[in-house]
Amino acid sequence: MSLLDDLKKSVTDFTENVAQKSTQVIETQKLKMKKSSLESDLRDIYVVLGHLYVRQLGSGFDEGSEEGRLLKRLNETRSAIASIEDELRQRKGMIICPGCRESVSADFDYCPKCGAKLAKEASDEKTSQEDVPGNGEAEEKTQTPEHDDENTDRE
Repeated sequence: MSLLDDLKKSVTDFTENVAQKSTQVIETQKLKMKKSSLESDLRDIYVVLGHLYVRQLGSGFDEGSEEGRLLKRLNETRSAIASIEDELRQRKGMIICPGCRESVSADFDYCPKCGAKLAKEASDEKTSQEDVPGNGEAEEKTQTPEHDDENTDRE
């Protein structure tokens, strides 16, 4: 009988140990998830603070300062992104609506989202450039004033 009692005690101890370890693991995971969530909140706060600071700096910065160099790099990066977006839009046959700032097909006369009249010269200019042989480079990137405004609004 003592063998069965020893076996029963061993199984009971093992079960209690597993339950205790499981509880510890669960509590540890909860703490890790809470820490991760707080770190994510912290990153979000830094992003918002950064946007506010950039907006506050505006154009009044010393180009030799660290802020000035970073702001210049920020503007250069925005310009590069805008150029790529323009290129992608051209390849898709899309233009920016002057009313709602959304991408719409260059084939439309009016924006299907806001109803604003679309400027046809952008699509006519593209068509005339495509008609000229060997003029693929001229089609590359034309920075539009509408797109510059779009980037300044995204801070």
